[in-house]
Amino acid sequence: MIIIWVFYLICILFLYFSKQYLGSSNIIALLAVLFLALLTSIYLFAFKNRYKNIFLGAFLVRFVFMIWDIYARHIYVLPNSGVDSEMFFQNAVILSRYPQLFTTMEGLRGGIYSQINGLLFYFVGPLRIIGHYINVLLGFSVVYIIYKILILLDIKQNTIKWMLILATFFPNSIIMSAIFLREVFPTFFVALSLYFFINWFINSKVTSFFLSIFLVFIASVFHSGVIGIILGYSFAYLFYMHKTKRLKFSFLKLTSFITVSGIFFIFFIYSGELILGKFLGALAVKDIYEIATPSGLGGSAYLKNVTIENPAQMVIFGPIKGIFFVSAPLPMNWRGFMDVFTFFTDSILYIFPLLIFIKNRKKIKHNKPLIISLFIAVVSCIMIFAVGVSNAGTAVRHRQKLVPIFIVSLAMLIDIKRNVIKVRDGKIKIDN
Repeated sequence: MIIIWVFYLICILFLYFSKQYLGSSNIIALLAVLFLALLTSIYLFAFKNRYKNIFLGAFLVRFVFMIWDIYARHIYVLPNSGVDSEMFFQNAVILSRYPQLFTTMEGLRGGIYSQINGLLFYFVGPLRIIGHYINVLLGFSVVYIIYKILILLDIKQNTIKWMLILATFFPNSIIMSAIFLREVFPTFFVALSLYFFINWFINSKVTSFFLSIFLVFIASVFHSGVIGIILGYSFAYLFYMHKTKRLKFSFLKLTSFITVSGIFFIFFIYSGELILGKFLGALAVKDIYEIATPSGLGGSAYLKNVTIENPAQMVIFGPIKGIFFVSAPLPMNWRGFMDVFTFFTDSILYIFPLLIFIKNRKKIKHNKPLIISLFIAVVSCIMIFAVGVSNAGTAVRHRQKLVPIFIVSLAMLIDIKRNVIKVRDGKIKIDN
């Protein structure tokens, strides 16, 4: 699928050179992107793969939603498109005009996402559709990476089909891939990181493991909440034995892991802003810790009076906030049709795999150490995000970053429920 990104690069070069003679033109950009979309659609239609229609649908639905967000927002504004998306766009435009602000970001917001689009606009002009289209391609790429992971895991074809359909038409994933927000960037790097982590899990290539860690850090540059994934990866690295294909615990390793995990969360509560802020960007860290004020919580707020500011409060309230974060809006907080729709089209994706895991935990512990590792990664991220989120709308945006892990986990859990899982010759096999 690299060819699709090559198409985009050619489009950027075309707009760069046309700018030299015709100036920056939104009409030219629109025509170029329409031609690019046509070229991509033809390529996907001719793609020799049994799931090519799903891939084509994944691209087209995101492209159509992008066009709507740019040219039909006066009819209906897509969820989460508005204040933040306009902020990112305006700051990217400012950076393109005043490149000296790239290093200082003085008076600007948006972090690296604004900087990426600012650099892009510097070369082609403030053409919004060009920035949007990156998100479309990233969202499509997430679907394709999920496919590659499921193939790597030797998941049953029927399960792969339904998981790809879920990844393709998951409403919030479509929207986040179509509007001018940064959310799809960390989702993409989380998916890519997961691919290399599972590659290590199956083939024991140490380079794959460290590459997966590196990609988590890249995702963290866009939003540091996903850094919790590293705990799940570290758990697998410490306890998974490739020779026996099992988890092997020792008192020393277990104590070390628990200690490191505790320090990790205390570090985020007390020192995240001071230390990570310089490495990841203050905006990303503030997103975790900034407890919204009552006036900023909005109508979709939950647990309004609960805040977490120290380890003791984390132990007491963390699990409760985590449950609300992963499942909001819960029925007792429903205000109307949109909340009900969000619960059944978004929250369920996160609740269902966790419930299956809990119900089958004994069997999974014996047969599927990979799922346990991913469960730890997910729970770690949920706890980090839950610290500063008390609003269903914000929760929906943030948990989107974990969609690849949830879908891959769900695929494995479905196969576990239907089959006996074994490991042979370094690869996960399914005995019918």
